[in-house]
Amino acid sequence: MLAILHALRAWRCFIEGRQYTVFSDHNPLKYFRTQAKPTPRLTRWVAEIELYDPIIQYKPGKENCVPDLLSRRDGPNCISQEASMEPQYLYAVKSIQESDWPKFYASPEDNWPAIYKDLLLKHKDKFVTRDQQVFRLVRIGDKLEERRYVQFARRADLVRDFHHSLGHAGKTTVVDHMVKRWWWPNMRTDIQEWLASCAECQLAANANRKTHHAPMVPLEVPPPFSRWHLDFIGELPTTKNGNRWLLVAVDYATNWCCARAVPNATGESINDFIYEELMLPFGCMNEILTDRGTNFSSKVLTNYLGRLKVKHKFTSAFHPRTNAKAERTNGILKQMIRKYVNGQIHRWDEFIHLAVFACRVRKHRTTGFSPYFLVYGQEPKLPGDHLQPFVLSPLDDSDSTMEQAAQGRVPMVRELRKARATAEQRLKNNAASDKARWDALMKPQVFAVGDHVLMRHENKFSLEYNWKGPYRVLARNLDTHIYQIQDMNGNTYASWVHTDRLRPIHINSTISNTPWYDPTASRAQARQQLAADA
Repeated sequence: MLAILHALRAWRCFIEGRQYTVFSDHNPLKYFRTQAKPTPRLTRWVAEIELYDPIIQYKPGKENCVPDLLSRRDGPNCISQEASMEPQYLYAVKSIQESDWPKFYASPEDNWPAIYKDLLLKHKDKFVTRDQQVFRLVRIGDKLEERRYVQFARRADLVRDFHHSLGHAGKTTVVDHMVKRWWWPNMRTDIQEWLASCAECQLAANANRKTHHAPMVPLEVPPPFSRWHLDFIGELPTTKNGNRWLLVAVDYATNWCCARAVPNATGESINDFIYEELMLPFGCMNEILTDRGTNFSSKVLTNYLGRLKVKHKFTSAFHPRTNAKAERTNGILKQMIRKYVNGQIHRWDEFIHLAVFACRVRKHRTTGFSPYFLVYGQEPKLPGDHLQPFVLSPLDDSDSTMEQAAQGRVPMVRELRKARATAEQRLKNNAASDKARWDALMKPQVFAVGDHVLMRHENKFSLEYNWKGPYRVLARNLDTHIYQIQDMNGNTYASWVHTDRLRPIHINSTISNTPWYDPTASRAQARQQLAADA
């Protein structure tokens, strides 16, 4: 019996749900179901074997040549197996009774297994047998109706057939149709568990981008002009100057922004922009933060920043919240330019300087000051203003006059230093407040190395699945909540993936090495099919 049990575990994926026969030269094995007082271990073995419902037939050793020969064959010394020969999952008798015990009503009462007999007698009045088929009596209103009992081996196929034929309907629809025709113990729970493991339904599940699974990790507030956030706006309508892209940079500490229209979003354009718009006016920065676009990860930009000793930080793929400073500024600039062009969309590059100036002089909620004030220590004088000029009196070459002018600037410098300190504290307070609100709505989601997940399908075509995979988790960084994943073919994904782009996978058995959905392979196959049909 232990040999049968070991073979069933090893070949479960091939025989589960199928009728099969076991040939043995041990004749008493045929009567394992009818033993009067089985031992606890034998009871567990019988319970597990009954999951597969085998037919055991006696075959003399002379006719059963192959296994008889293998049992006598000399082989190498076997390494002792430290693991127990007990089943990995000990199926208690109760679980079998709740699963497949009604099938014994189709047999004469004398052939009922002793371990199930009490239960079968207890519920005998609730079942009827006709043509070797078992039916459950179900009360519907004032009358009893018959529902055909489904054995364990057929249940998964039956649920799958109903689920697929009803357009991959949910639990309510499938249960409503099945309970009118079939019955087995814990039917609704089994249906729900099977539907949760449907590959097509998991791939097509709604990809809710508003749901987040990781706490917010606020960025540190650096000194002014030490960290710039860069991003492209575009592709925009081509102007008469040939410009199609708008490159934007924002200083994190002061919200000072710079922008330049460029014809191509290349590494060379970024290099020129950093040198002319950022370095020459404000000095060399410590770091820049960008997305993972090919232009920002190009060798041209990497080599240039390496020579300048500037650290280049990237957001995780398709996770723009890390670069929220640039994203918000992009939205403001686009809205301003949209209003300035007044429908003449091919003139957008003529209004960049006006929009950028408006962004610099407006007071920001996060700091409480305008970027202009945090940079120069005073508000700008606009046309028609009656503000005092920067220098209060004419200067001559005398030392006393120069000293008086310098002393007059001391309060302004102090005020600027105080304003920058206040802005820094407000940035930290706002970040803490945003984090508290964000974390309160968070639905934690953590994966372990070795778990299988689905990844959100970005930039998908219409009617394509919302998710792709499965993938296997290779490594994780719990500080930033990103994961390194590998597809079922052993190919490691190019970049680390944030947990918000992943979802757990539900399976009922061991997952196969065949991908459920690979957009690249699926599109290639579709193109080949179209070419073949043409």
